[in-house]
Amino acid sequence: MSQTLTQAEREYLYAKLGAAAKPAMRLTQLRRMWYESQVGGQSYEGLESLEKRWLKKVIIDAGGTPSSEYSADLWKQALAASGESPVQQTSQNQLVFYRTQK
Repeated sequence: MSQTLTQAEREYLYAKLGAAAKPAMRLTQLRRMWYESQVGGQSYEGLESLEKRWLKKVIIDAGGTPSSEYSADLWKQALAASGESPVQQTSQNQLVFYRTQK
């Protein structure tokens, strides 16, 4: 059985957050915890904004320069910066990223 994007993302976040992540937490809570632990943020800041800031950090930390403000483009860049080949579909890029960046 193949892993869904949600399953891969949840597994990635649990691995990154460690004991801070509780089994009953919603995926949105896990995302917010992870993004804020990486880039800071305010409680009123939306998840999309936090995600973009985190993706830019991933790209910069890998020696790249973010060249877009669009999430889909940032996912492609983050995946390429990690040594993987991005594809057109954002969900596929996310899935590969979460599976390979543990």
